Amino acid sequence: MSRIFILKSNNTVTLSVNGKTQQFSHETEDQATEFLNKVAALREQAINGEAEPIEELTGMLDPLYRQDSIAGLIRDSRDNYYLGNIAQPLPDKLVSKIIEYNKANLPTEPLVNFWKLLMLNPDEHVRDSLFNFADKFSFPITDKGYFIAYKSVAWIGEQDKEYAIFLSTEYIYKKAAGKDCSKLVVYSEQDMEYTDTYHFRLGEETDELKGKDVVTAYVEDPNNWEHRDIIVTPYEYSTLTDEQRAELKEIDDVYYRDEVTKPSTMFLGYLKDEFNDIHSLGDAEVPTFTDWHTKRQVIKLGQPVKLDRSKCDNDPDNTCSRGLHVGAPGYVAGFCGGADRYILATLVNPMNVVAVPNDYDFEKMRTCEYLPYAICKLTSEGNIEEIDTRYFEDDYCGYETEELERELDRLEKLSLNNDEENVEERKAIIRNRLITIG
Repeated sequence: MSRIFILKSNNTVTLSVNGKTQQFSHETEDQATEFLNKVAALREQAINGEAEPIEELTGMLDPLYRQDSIAGLIRDSRDNYYLGNIAQPLPDKLVSKIIEYNKANLPTEPLVNFWKLLMLNPDEHVRDSLFNFADKFSFPITDKGYFIAYKSVAWIGEQDKEYAIFLSTEYIYKKAAGKDCSKLVVYSEQDMEYTDTYHFRLGEETDELKGKDVVTAYVEDPNNWEHRDIIVTPYEYSTLTDEQRAELKEIDDVYYRDEVTKPSTMFLGYLKDEFNDIHSLGDAEVPTFTDWHTKRQVIKLGQPVKLDRSKCDNDPDNTCSRGLHVGAPGYVAGFCGGADRYILATLVNPMNVVAVPNDYDFEKMRTCEYLPYAICKLTSEGNIEEIDTRYFEDDYCGYETEELERELDRLEKLSLNNDEENVEERKAIIRNRLITIG
């Protein structure tokens, strides 16, 4: 007959089976009590002569035995945490963050999705360094597991530049604020002093005002009129009628009159339509940018920028090397200056990060792909204004889906020849990911 002993002390349960002993620590006493009840039930079955409970209790004494833990994670007796049956344990900092979120009743799915994508990254050294990068700079991790990084870029092409920048910036920020961009009217206003200069403006439709009526209402609003005092010369005064002279004002024997000028405007369309048709502005598809280093990259908002992974340098000991570079706000803000500098917010998929260089204090990284989605506004202190990404990560999921399906096909072929380790685990992660973003 097997000798089975159980002891609980606070959050720890001690199990001994035939002289072999193991302790199981838990985050809470309730979890310890739940585990104790499970073991006690198995012990009762074993005393009654059943074989399977003995085997299960004996299996629990294996140091790598995994038990349910907090926030959907499982843990072995060596305090390694895992997601499901994935063999790779989570980094300690990521575990701490998940537990912290769980205790604060914050959603942990973004962190879990982030880790699943990291597990698909072929460069294992990226896994610890990338989370350190995101954790150090408090980089937002989106619901789907992407994270935000920034890139300093230069502008390509000059035609209709100001209008393209206006549309790009306003569309992104208004959409992120939850505005219906199909209801926002775009119009230009001629500068009253410099008549060859135009300012671009937005107006919002109401139940009473639609389209051009929004612009008309702006023009007819006296608050938007320009008032000037015009001095009347003696000759002009002599040519006026009595009625006209009666309308004049006088100060110190000088006659003057008010001149009211209404804004000169032009209705351009709706913000959503104008943004979608932005490629028609000028010869180049705008807004189009390039990198500062080579001036050869073509960077367009809403389109992934890609470089074959084999052409990227994945050695973190190499500082400035081959790859697509993105970085933290501080690094990017000081990278290049001048009026032609623009900072783009980008979504980065963790599986596409190639290296986080050891120098620069984890402020930059090399990737083989990123999605530029917004021209950032800078505060008066030079800081980057935050942008709500939830409206944009869904766009990126479509590109990711295509990539994952290609990788799944490749792994299916490898399964037949067993040419690569962890093929089945990678296939399971990809299938799970496709369901998540489906």
